[in-house]
Amino acid sequence: MTELLLFELPVKKKAPQRNPLVQLHGLDPEGRTCQSCRWLDRRGYEGRYWYKCLERPDDGTKATDHKRRWPACTQFLSIEEIIGDIL
Repeated sequence: MTELLLFELPVKKKAPQRNPLVQLHGLDPEGRTCQSCRWLDRRGYEGRYWYKCLERPDDGTKATDHKRRWPACTQFLSIEEIIGDIL
């Protein structure tokens, strides 16, 4: 008699998404995330929001959306750094 295995189905896992700018410029040495970067732009309407990085080419599709939790690249620029440069 053979056993029935109920939950042994192949599970498709998405490949982990990575910040494409890290591959291009390198990883931020301070370990910051894109969430506090000046180049991250919030867009949206009617309570729906998505984010775009102004350092990336934007083709207007979901493929160029940027995750806030991604590790930042070396192009990271914080508000404090901008104010420090002005003063």
